[in-house]
Amino acid sequence: MYHLMLQNICKIVPFLLMSHCRKGSPIENSGSRYRLGKIEPSYSCEINAVGHCNMTCLDCNHASPVCKPSWADPSEVYRDLYALSRSYRAEYVKIVGGEPLLHPDLAALAKAVRRSRIGRRLMLLTNGLLLEKFADNILKSFDLIEISVYPNTQMNADAVSLLRARMKALKVEINMKSYENFRMTFALQGTSDESLVQRIYDTCKMAHRWDCHSIDHGFVYKCAQAGAIAQILDGCTIKPGADGIQISRGAGFLDTLIGYFRSTSPLNACRYCLGVVGKSRSHQIVQRGEWLSLHNVTTEELIDYEKLYQAENEKAFDEASGRLMS
Repeated sequence: MYHLMLQNICKIVPFLLMSHCRKGSPIENSGSRYRLGKIEPSYSCEINAVGHCNMTCLDCNHASPVCKPSWADPSEVYRDLYALSRSYRAEYVKIVGGEPLLHPDLAALAKAVRRSRIGRRLMLLTNGLLLEKFADNILKSFDLIEISVYPNTQMNADAVSLLRARMKALKVEINMKSYENFRMTFALQGTSDESLVQRIYDTCKMAHRWDCHSIDHGFVYKCAQAGAIAQILDGCTIKPGADGIQISRGAGFLDTLIGYFRSTSPLNACRYCLGVVGKSRSHQIVQRGEWLSLHNVTTEELIDYEKLYQAENEKAFDEASGRLMS
């Protein structure tokens, strides 16, 4: 009898170990997992091809309307991603902006990302306004092109059909997402209420569930907003890189990065960011020169308190469900 029990255990244990390796171990306070010696975000990470944009959306959560023209250097991107790939892998790497189609050598940038082998697939996020000008060989650099469609950039049915046919011929997936409403992201006067900052951070799905990791200028950030806020505050209030982890090949880097994602302490930028609980409003295009002044308000003025309460209740429910299942 004991011999049979031992045989059954020997059959079950390898299966359980294989299943655990496939799924990995959850990293607390984030949507990421630790598997086979690397951190894996829930879906993707992103790099900024450029800082600026050909649109001036009021609620751009990368603050692109006020970013000075800048381009990612493919060689530096490769260097950073290759070093990071020793500790980190993603299903998708998103090339974003600003408007990434403004990059002077997008093909070289895409090649640099692929060479790093940090992700399995490569995605381009664009407003699509410049797509027609790009040659097929450049667009073929991507596995998926996702177009953000706004009320004033909608394409007619014929144009959409032509675009889909072109992408099908190139064997590139295409996804068109329409956005009519946005949640406010930035409040540049911030708040001195430490408890409110903690509540915004605790309920921020970008940091804790969606894993909107941004890799920019040699740093890993929990979200793109952490890097953007340092820029729009001119680096005076928050030093560039202060809310991220500098990429390193050092022996302790992996543990440092896991600790960063696990942290329950808000980032410096959280004082000026509304997370996912800003008030909602319709998409608007504004003058570039007025963008900063329109965000020069306190956090308290732009918080959707009903949404905050809802997010807190969802978080409490998720935590309770997790305890019951464990």
